[in-house]
Amino acid sequence: MNSSDKKIFAVIVTWNGAAWISEAILSLQKSSVPIDIIIVDNASTDETTTIITREFQNSRLIRLNKNLGFAQANNRGIQLALSLGADYVLLLNQDAKVQADTVGLLIQASEQHPAFGILSPMHVAYDKPEIETSFFAFINNNVAFISDILLNRLNEIYEIEFCNAAIWLLTRAVIEKIGGFDPIFFMYGEDNDYCYRARMHGYKIGIIPKAVAYHQCSSADLHAMSLKKQYDKLSSQLIYLLKRPDHNFFFSCTGLFIAWGKRMIVEIINLEIMGFIALTASLVLVFFRLRNIYRHYRQCKKPGRYWL
Repeated sequence: MNSSDKKIFAVIVTWNGAAWISEAILSLQKSSVPIDIIIVDNASTDETTTIITREFQNSRLIRLNKNLGFAQANNRGIQLALSLGADYVLLLNQDAKVQADTVGLLIQASEQHPAFGILSPMHVAYDKPEIETSFFAFINNNVAFISDILLNRLNEIYEIEFCNAAIWLLTRAVIEKIGGFDPIFFMYGEDNDYCYRARMHGYKIGIIPKAVAYHQCSSADLHAMSLKKQYDKLSSQLIYLLKRPDHNFFFSCTGLFIAWGKRMIVEIINLEIMGFIALTASLVLVFFRLRNIYRHYRQCKKPGRYWL
């Protein structure tokens, strides 16, 4: 089976994404390789599903009755893609879009470099021709990549430790060995966790410089976020650090709870009341979920499609 015979499915999770979803789907439809599109809607209250059903009837739409979060919604789409025979699953954020050759270049790189289980294109800002700020943070410590950019001699692929899941290509083999996202994460942290599990199971994570995608990235400044988003991000961060398979869970509990306490003191000193509330709420949540987090910590060390 050559690359043109591969079955490629794209999974897009939507939640009130009416402003972006048309461009995301249209970019996939213009791809140089055929892509089946699965959209999993997290109970949107805007016109997202109306746009999809009216303008993109060839897409498969899964309507969820409530917002299950990014991880679980993606898992629903991934599971459907696998049941339909997917060889590759492309994860695409609702506020992202690809160039016509992007997915083809990712598939080509995957065929030539099977050790890479997660591949990402370059992330360019949605509305201006520059590398997305958060994406640059993932690549700026890769000395080989930076020097090759400066010397204009880019290779086809570069290994990195992590890339956010705004645009990922996953092989079927990776999903069957690692599973889907851990549903213990509602929003944030699930991609950090997945990258770590991929590396633990012997897979590499790579970027393809010639492949380009566009992403509308929100601010990474924690204090600029709403209280709910601060709480979600801090809770996920704490869970991720607790359940990393290379850590001793019980030592991590002690160290992280002390570190969280120090952060709370700093927030009070700096009069960051919302930050203090978010830190406190995340700590309380995680404390009462420790038993469940420990179960996930143990399970994530095992291969298999457990999370689907």
